[in-house]
Amino acid sequence: MTTSIGQNIKRLRRERDITQEALAEYLGITAQAVSGWECDRNMPDIMQLPLLANIFGVPTDEILGVNVGAREANIDEICKKAEKANADGFRDEAVRILRKGLLEYPNAYEIMSLLAKDLYLAGQSEEALDLSQKIMQDCTNINVRAETTSLLCSLYSHMGQKKKAIETAMTLPEVSRNDLLPYLYEGEQLTEFYRKNTLDLFGDALHQTGQLAFCRDDEGKPVYTADEQLTIQKKIIAVFEILMEDGDYNFFAQFMESAYRQSARLYAEKKDAENTLACLRKMVEFVRMFVQYPADATQTSLLFRGVKYGGWVKNTPEAEKEMVEDIHEFISDTRFDFVRATGELEKIIRLLKTNA
Repeated sequence: MTTSIGQNIKRLRRERDITQEALAEYLGITAQAVSGWECDRNMPDIMQLPLLANIFGVPTDEILGVNVGAREANIDEICKKAEKANADGFRDEAVRILRKGLLEYPNAYEIMSLLAKDLYLAGQSEEALDLSQKIMQDCTNINVRAETTSLLCSLYSHMGQKKKAIETAMTLPEVSRNDLLPYLYEGEQLTEFYRKNTLDLFGDALHQTGQLAFCRDDEGKPVYTADEQLTIQKKIIAVFEILMEDGDYNFFAQFMESAYRQSARLYAEKKDAENTLACLRKMVEFVRMFVQYPADATQTSLLFRGVKYGGWVKNTPEAEKEMVEDIHEFISDTRFDFVRATGELEKIIRLLKTNA
């Protein structure tokens, strides 16, 4: 036993931002009694240990000071198992793992945060909102609170509470860890940070550029003309080609696929058969690249050399097939009927079907 019972009670109480007076009220005792425990003048009655464990959301062993570090290790293992289940496409299993973990560790906010996110993605917004609000009320971990704040923004927006979503977003700090880490890292660690962070920033910026192309004003009218939208797609493609000169698109192949998809649609509206077919071919090429790249793929292009971005997260075991079917449905749209008679469209569809 490395720490006293009183020291553990004091630590757990402070971590949960509970005053001595509040803890005493929960237990039906005096604040002086709690102070006596924390100063090691006396110890709680054995019958009070389960009550303390329930209040703090920890096993009684942690209050007793036995295997204090095991709790954090167990929580971390639960989170890793759930993340692995999610990555393999088994969200229901991930939710089951997290629910079980939360029963064992009721106030483990890391578990609670992951569960809230998975429930939101599974369409169970109300429960996700309840968990998120509990985290924001009780949790003091800065990282967990930041992630939960982002989730709350999505939840409020999804539930039609746009004003509340914006108000929540405005509570996020303007200065992030990425503003501070360059002053703390050095050598290879700094190089790796800049490469990974630059890739993140470019990816986010180009994704948002794609969204910008189709923005509308307050009257619902497109901000950009069709020709301007097409120009923006060309710019997105050109920037990716410059950044990834080795063709190591991997995770970002999905953004190239999107740019070519939108370009094909815009060219089809102009009845430009040659460019429509060319964009559809490139779209399928990048679909194939995206669903086939390995989880351990490493970037080789100059700026991002050595960065491992990992495999794309499969939302369901059938995600690859669903993506291919979505593209097939897109190509089958009547807007492309004017090029269907050429026979070239069927060749593109056959190329796509080789993934299914």
